[in-house]
Amino acid sequence: MKIVVIGTSNSVMGGNGFIKALMLDHEVIQLSSGRVPFFYHIKTIENNKALIESSDLLLIDHYINDVNFYSEALGEEYNQLCEDFYYLLSSINTRIINVLFPIRDLKKRDTITYYEQIKKSSRLYSLCVLDLNETPFSRHHFSDNIHITHDASYALGIVLGKELLDSDIGQKPQQGYCRNMPFKVINIEDLPLKNNNAIKTFSNSLMRLKYLDVKDTFLLQNSSTAKLLSVGYLRVKNKEGHSGIMINGHKFSLSGYGYFHETIDIDLFGDLEVSPVLSNDLTLSNLMGRGLAKGVFSYCYLTEFFLYDKNSPFQIQSASRTPFIISLPKLIDVVDRICSIKGSFQFPALEEKTINLLREMAIKNEGDNLKVAFDLMNLANLARPKGPVIKSKLEEYRFKLNKEIESESELKKSTI
Repeated sequence: MKIVVIGTSNSVMGGNGFIKALMLDHEVIQLSSGRVPFFYHIKTIENNKALIESSDLLLIDHYINDVNFYSEALGEEYNQLCEDFYYLLSSINTRIINVLFPIRDLKKRDTITYYEQIKKSSRLYSLCVLDLNETPFSRHHFSDNIHITHDASYALGIVLGKELLDSDIGQKPQQGYCRNMPFKVINIEDLPLKNNNAIKTFSNSLMRLKYLDVKDTFLLQNSSTAKLLSVGYLRVKNKEGHSGIMINGHKFSLSGYGYFHETIDIDLFGDLEVSPVLSNDLTLSNLMGRGLAKGVFSYCYLTEFFLYDKNSPFQIQSASRTPFIISLPKLIDVVDRICSIKGSFQFPALEEKTINLLREMAIKNEGDNLKVAFDLMNLANLARPKGPVIKSKLEEYRFKLNKEIESESELKKSTI
């Protein structure tokens, strides 16, 4: 079976987990990206429509980021746009499974209504839902509140792969189409080049994409009713300085390392004047309030813009779709067996406040005892392996400790 996956961090991590296991029995095409809203999924579907419809199955994974952050941060408008997303999904001429990865504290979250909404929308358009919140995962099966471990993910891939071989998932949907939609994707390679701006290529094991190395201001012309929802960008580790963007006079820092598709939380309509933020001394808020960036701003790499025009209505026909159900009753048994066989140590699941305290204690001790600071930050990293501040500080401490060891070694040599 040919399977296309458009997911978020559980699916990216799935490269060593469920996707790796799915590849034992199926051809899998990975189009996932980590910290993204469902706008990324729409953009990816639009850019890969022929590939997706040539597949036997589209597997999507989007709700975790929404429940964990975007739905609460952006409110009702975001939730309404999600309804449009599911309407668009209904027009795709292939089978679809909406995978809901488990959230450890789901019932305690105010955004549980969003979770219920997307299950309802899936049923409305006859999309299969694989709700892993219904699987009794234990605490040691999670690496944090919203990610299962690599072992648990691999077990999911084994069981799901076999189930897809054995289950009747019906005929492939037909006669769906989308001739027009209010969502608009502007890929960076479609922009007319001006001044010193240049299109370049980035590639790694997960993706290959075009990006614009923005050196000068350019104008993106749009309808006055078109609203900018999100922007795609690239940040690279070997590039000195921060990355920043100015849109219609509003400045933002671009956070993280790698490719991101991030939402814009202010209203920007119509034409967009876009410039790089270049400065030797500046403090800027990251997009969506994800912390602050201080210091040198030296570059801006952009990949796409994503807009919504309420005056550009849908022209869609939902595909003729046969509902099917995927059930994995033996999943937890396989998860326990694989975790037991591998015998890998599972770091205890800590409360978010505990992890924050470890991080703060490490920073407080970095001036007095760097080794203690490193140990504390290492514990925080085990509990929150994707935390950007923790990862950055850990690298800083490791570099300084190595320098101290080198200095002590040189001192010993000079005294011999």
